[in-house]
Amino acid sequence: MKRKSMSRQEGKISNWLSVPLALIGLLLVTYLFFANMILKNMAENALSDANGAEVNIAALSHSLFPFGLELEGVEVTDSSTPTRNKIYIASAIADVSLSALMQSKLHIEELVIDELSFGTPRQYAGFVLTQTPSQGFKFPTVQDLPSVDEVLENTPLKTTQAIVQAQGVYDKYEAPLKKQAAALPSKEQIEAYKIQMQSLRETDYKDPAKLLEAKKTFDELKAKIKSDLANAKILKETANQARAELSASAAQLKQAPQDDYALLKGLVAGEEAAIGQVTEHLFGDKAQLYTQGLLMAIEMLKQSSTKTSEMPEEDTSGLPNVWIKSANISVNLADQLIQSDWSDITENHELIDQATQFALKSIATEEGKNLSLTGDFKILDGLVNSKQKWDIAGLALSAVELVPKEAQQSLSAIIESAVLNSTGNLSIVANELSGNSKFNFQKLVLDAQGQTELTNSIAGIIENVDQLGLLTDFSGSLLSPSVGVSSNLDQEIMSAISASFKDSDNPALNELKQKLNAKVNAQLSLSDNQLASVENVLAAVNGDTDSLNDLVKQELSNVVDEKKDELLNKLKDKLFKP
Repeated sequence: MKRKSMSRQEGKISNWLSVPLALIGLLLVTYLFFANMILKNMAENALSDANGAEVNIAALSHSLFPFGLELEGVEVTDSSTPTRNKIYIASAIADVSLSALMQSKLHIEELVIDELSFGTPRQYAGFVLTQTPSQGFKFPTVQDLPSVDEVLENTPLKTTQAIVQAQGVYDKYEAPLKKQAAALPSKEQIEAYKIQMQSLRETDYKDPAKLLEAKKTFDELKAKIKSDLANAKILKETANQARAELSASAAQLKQAPQDDYALLKGLVAGEEAAIGQVTEHLFGDKAQLYTQGLLMAIEMLKQSSTKTSEMPEEDTSGLPNVWIKSANISVNLADQLIQSDWSDITENHELIDQATQFALKSIATEEGKNLSLTGDFKILDGLVNSKQKWDIAGLALSAVELVPKEAQQSLSAIIESAVLNSTGNLSIVANELSGNSKFNFQKLVLDAQGQTELTNSIAGIIENVDQLGLLTDFSGSLLSPSVGVSSNLDQEIMSAISASFKDSDNPALNELKQKLNAKVNAQLSLSDNQLASVENVLAAVNGDTDSLNDLVKQELSNVVDEKKDELLNKLKDKLFKP
């Protein structure tokens, strides 16, 4: 009996023991089958939140001792172009600190990433959590074009300046010319001068006293004529100055509408808005190729720092939330593999008292070819300070999409082949960007396609470009970086397009020309009338001056001399009369 009782008790104990063992076994099986899936979902959600758009992981596996993660096929959606990945990672292996992970911190001793690529196409568009403000360029449609009145109202015009200047010239001479002309003798007065002088000269003066009085009158008349001549000289000088300035202002009035028309016709017709940004449109994104990886990493770390600072719990561990002590990342850049080494990647450099250092160099560099990029950055109190510089020589480019088809632009282009040389620098101070770079494309072969008459013409022109130099300027903030790209390509395209452009085919251009001419017509009429008046004044004053000069040359001395001789003769007769 005792043996049976003990046997039953042992059976119960065995049954009770089998329950937790079964549960443990079930948990182990569940863990083995579902842990990777759970970790994968957690990682996708966390990375999607940090990126602001969908992040997909093709596969994730982990190890416990030591704790580590291995990811494959990581796709990070570009929120501005959801059909493309901002970055794509073929594989990533990380040795993760489990103790830090238990504190909701990500500390990685070593991170190895193979084949990180930018701008790769996705099989489907990723969902976007935070929409990035679109700054993309679109070639203008007819609806986008400003009206002629809007263009004229918002543009500093030479026509307006010419009108103001012409009015100033008109006002400058209008009153002085009238005043000076009024000071001159009229035709009737000049005729009266002639009659008076002739009368003085032809009168037979028998009385010496009357002769002296006539001489006085004659001298006063000549003084008045000389005064009139002086006034005529002043008027003539003023009129000549007025004629010169009025002629110049009238010429400007006639030329200004033509200059404004040449300047504005591209804008009214939609050319300038499009052509002025062809370089930016084609090469703007590619100019960011050597900075976007860094900016992306910094922004994600900064967002992590900001979110942590908003948490109510106080962190007393003295450790940052993210700390990747060492990272080795291979980057697929223009179909070439670039090796990069990173140290101390974190969102709070104050806690580790060390800046993040990074260096990129090309793998298996051939002679005469070089790619190097070095720099560092720090995040302190949510503000980023960074510097980087690069030097690229002989980088071969092949099948590089400048404008992908899904961008739905009316002008697309692909660099079929080229050799790139570039130097540049980028500085970030308190989240504000500055810097510049030069890009020189040699042996350039472009395939371009347009969908409109304008973009077809542009495509034909840029396909003939075999070398191109670009200048870039970095500005803006970390949240909204801006890269300005310029070259002589835009001007070359504008000149070529303008040479073949038919103004008469465009009603807006006809309207522009008419309104520009109408602006100057009233002032031009005033200026022309004043100029004609000045010409008449000059002709009149020249004639009057000739007449006055003839009068002022006349003398009364011969009359006086004759009378003097007559008196002397009479005196002799009386003195020597026998």
